[in-house]
Amino acid sequence: MLNLMKYNSNDVEIIKYNDKVLFNPYDVGNCLDMKEETVRYHIRNFNENQVIKIKKSDVGSTNNLNIPPSGRSFLTESGVYKLSFKSRKPEAEKFTDWVTDEVLPSIRKTGKYEIDGEQLELEPYKLEKKTYKGKPVMTVRDIVYLTGQSRDSLNWTIKRDGLGLLLQGRSLEDFREENNFISKATRRINILYYDDVYELTKKHNIPGEMKCEIDDYFNDPSIPIGEKKIKVKDVEILQKVERLKCLYFLIQRMGIDDKMKGDMTEIISERYVEFGFLNNKCRSLSINSLEGWNFDCVYGDFKRMIRN
Repeated sequence: MLNLMKYNSNDVEIIKYNDKVLFNPYDVGNCLDMKEETVRYHIRNFNENQVIKIKKSDVGSTNNLNIPPSGRSFLTESGVYKLSFKSRKPEAEKFTDWVTDEVLPSIRKTGKYEIDGEQLELEPYKLEKKTYKGKPVMTVRDIVYLTGQSRDSLNWTIKRDGLGLLLQGRSLEDFREENNFISKATRRINILYYDDVYELTKKHNIPGEMKCEIDDYFNDPSIPIGEKKIKVKDVEILQKVERLKCLYFLIQRMGIDDKMKGDMTEIISERYVEFGFLNNKCRSLSINSLEGWNFDCVYGDFKRMIRN
């Protein structure tokens, strides 16, 4: 379904496709006063969560979208926020506010969404109190529910400013033990403490009455707000992982061939899998590799959780 909306004097092509709201990247670039070649350069490096390519065969001949046989690229909400951040211009904040407040309907509270003219009823989200290591926490979905903010815009701020704590593997299992209503299908989840949520409310200009609802959530007397309970096994795991990290760096500096380095790295990665820091064993943990990047993210979050 094709929509044309105006931002100042610029037309912005917006489509609804497979339950996603997508934006013409060059229209977004015009609104941000970016040249077409600059937009093309940036989106070439975006990931699949930020830019989606749609082929003509995907939409069929009856659709009113102008899609060439070779396909067209569209920005997701996350892609819009990232491109706005890349522009580094004063217009960027005003534009993202327009996208968040006017373009994207506040559907997450009402549980309704219109796809190709049909209004769909979604299962209403239920806010349930959550704790991690005995301290009250929220998820992004909780904040979306209470404030009506865009999930993508919140995630973008969380990632940019390093807010919250990413749980996956063993730490996610601990979270499920504490909150047995968390779906087992969830592979990873970002939790936020009160200070994290407070930062989000400032950056997204959350109204006062919504802040009161957030304060009520964290001040609920049914949730004990005591000192964080760190399990002895968590400290022991951190010590073992740090020793394995030292061993890995030592192996990289040894005068041995690449095959042997890969064999030894694979053994180390098997231990990381056992501890819940990796999903699969691998032969390289370089920061430039996907496995190395994922490991460093999980390790950093785990270390902050233990030592903060």
